[in-house]
Amino acid sequence: MSFPYMCTIYPLELIYRYVYLACVSCVGSYGAGLVVMSFLTFAVFVPLKKWAKKAADKERDIQDMMAPQIAKIKSESTGGERQERISKLYKRYGYNPVMAVRSAVGAMLQIPFLMAAYYMICNLKGLEGQSFLFIRDLSEPDGLLFGLNLLPILMTLINFATTFTTKDMRPKDRIQAIVIALLFLVLLYSAPSALLIYWTCNNILYLLENVKFVKEFRSAAK
Repeated sequence: MSFPYMCTIYPLELIYRYVYLACVSCVGSYGAGLVVMSFLTFAVFVPLKKWAKKAADKERDIQDMMAPQIAKIKSESTGGERQERISKLYKRYGYNPVMAVRSAVGAMLQIPFLMAAYYMICNLKGLEGQSFLFIRDLSEPDGLLFGLNLLPILMTLINFATTFTTKDMRPKDRIQAIVIALLFLVLLYSAPSALLIYWTCNNILYLLENVKFVKEFRSAAK
């Protein structure tokens, strides 16, 4: 095992294994245990998601304040003078271009958890041969759509729906979310069905949260 993996992913993998096996023990099903674990993960992610949203909102607010000033600088100067004036503007707002990653912190937070779940599921021998609903083996890709894997496609469609029901999302952030969703489709297409069930359930919960928020917002606006 590599040192970065041991320090970051492996502790999460152990936690996932303990929680998942506890869920399986409670509900008596490897498939249903994935659904229960997704609810628990969602509950943990709620405060993390709020923090990530605050970071993204802060980034957006600063860029909105600087945008007209940067446009003016670009129209009035070129070359070294332009860069110097923009640098002074950044200093005035205490801003560094590296801070732009704050807008993607919500998506980046998911990656270590997804990797930990992936390693846990791939290394869990008890999943082999376990069926759930229409899936014959949770340790293998589902192959439900005439030999094609249906769960990754379903996961991607849910990710798209979540993206388009997220309030106040900028076009560039929406495009970024779509690209990430397509990247997950490529990376997880041949992943074990268990991982897709778990991650898709998480995405469904986020979508339901978005839909609920949109309905409440519309009701308040009337």
